[in-house]
Amino acid sequence: MTSKERLTRLFEGKDIDRIPIWLLFPYFPSPSYADIYNLPGYKPILEQVSDFTDTIERINLDTGFCFNAHPMVNSVSRHYTDGDLIIDEQIIKFKDIVLKKSVKKGRSGTKVENYIKTPDDIDKIFSLPYKPAEPDPDMFLKKRIDFGERGLMGVSFNDPISVFHNLCMETDFPLYIMDETKKIYEFLEVMFERIYHTLEFLLKKNIGPVFWMDGPEYVTPPMISPDFFYDLAVKYDKRLFDLIRNYGMKSMLHCHGNIKKVLPGLNQMGFDSIHPVEAPPMGDCPLPVARAVFGKNVIITGNIQYGDLWNKTEEEMEQLVKTVIEEGREGRFILATTGGPSSKEINDTVIKNYSRIIETAMHYGKL
Repeated sequence: MTSKERLTRLFEGKDIDRIPIWLLFPYFPSPSYADIYNLPGYKPILEQVSDFTDTIERINLDTGFCFNAHPMVNSVSRHYTDGDLIIDEQIIKFKDIVLKKSVKKGRSGTKVENYIKTPDDIDKIFSLPYKPAEPDPDMFLKKRIDFGERGLMGVSFNDPISVFHNLCMETDFPLYIMDETKKIYEFLEVMFERIYHTLEFLLKKNIGPVFWMDGPEYVTPPMISPDFFYDLAVKYDKRLFDLIRNYGMKSMLHCHGNIKKVLPGLNQMGFDSIHPVEAPPMGDCPLPVARAVFGKNVIITGNIQYGDLWNKTEEEMEQLVKTVIEEGREGRFILATTGGPSSKEINDTVIKNYSRIIETAMHYGKL
C-alpha cells in the first residue's frame, strides 16, 4: 500500500497492511520545524523517513486576524532596531483602535507582549468591522497534487479557545478565564460563528481530508480546572468535528499534557484521531486508559516522546516501540512521536533512534 492508501483505509476503518509510522517530518517547509532538507544533520535519516514512514501534512491557511478578512482592518508588520534592541511587531489597526504584538530582544533578554494586555483589548476586537474569512483554496489544492501518495494532506485549523489563547500571554490566559469568564464566553461564541463559516467554506471547496486542531490542550489540568472543560472546548469542538464528518472529511485533535480527568469530555467531541496521549511522567494517561474510554474506532496517534530520541539507547527505544505497538494494536493506531523535528542540530543518538523506531515498527507493526 502507499502511505495515502494506508492512512485513508485506517481512517475509514478498513484493513491495512501495517501500523502507520508518523515521525511528523514535514514534506513542505514549515515554520514549526527545522529546515530538515537543508540541514546536514538530518541527511542520514531522510531517505529512510521518505521510504518507510507515513505523513499527515498540515498546512496553515490565512484566516486573517481572529478569522476576519475585512479590508479596513489593517495588519502591519515591523522589524527595526532601537539601541541594542531588535524589535518585531505585528500591529492591527482600524481608525483609533490599535492592537499590538511585539518581541523585543536585547542584551538583557527577550520581552514578549501579546495582543490582549487588558480585558479592554477584548472589547477592541469586538469593535473591529467584520467580513468572513474565506481563504483562497488554490494553494492548498496545488500542494495536495504535489504531495501525491505520500500520505494525507491536512489543515492546521484553530478552534475558539485556541484563537483566544494565541492572543494572550501564557500567564494571563488562565487568569482571564477565571476573572473575566463572562467576557471570555462571549468571545468564544463570536469566534465560533466565524470559525464555523470559514470551516464550512473550506469543506465546500473540498479542502482536506484532515483537519488538525489543538485548542483543548490549553484548557486541560493543572492550568485550568476540568469544571471549565465543556464550556471552553467541548461545546464548540464537537460541532466543528461534526461538520467535518458531515462533509466526509476527517479530524485529528492534538492535545498534550494531563488529559485523564477530561477524557469523558474529549470523548464527547467525536474526533477521528487524537495525538499524542502521553503517559507519565510527561502526561497522566497511559494509552490503555485512553483506549478504554475512546473505544477501538478512535485512532490513537502516539506516543514516543520526542525527548526520548536524545535520552534512550537504541535497545531501550526498540523496547519502547514494541510496548507502544502492543498497547496500540488493541484498536486503530498510528505509531508517532509526540513532536516533529524542531531542533536544528541533532546527534548520532537521535539519528540511530529515528532509524530504530522505523525498523522496529516495520517488523512488529505488521497486521
